[in-house]
Amino acid sequence: MNLLNGYSSLLNGATQYPNTMGGFIRWMIHLLLVWSSG
Repeated sequence: MNLLNGYSSLLNGATQYPNTMGGFIRWMIHLLLVWSSG
């Protein structure tokens, strides 16, 4: 996955789940998936 696409996905996820622990966890998991998929 392209890093720019990954970051835009993360930003979209962050706006979908604002100020919630669940949203933060989803964001972190997504970040790990983006990095591991390289």
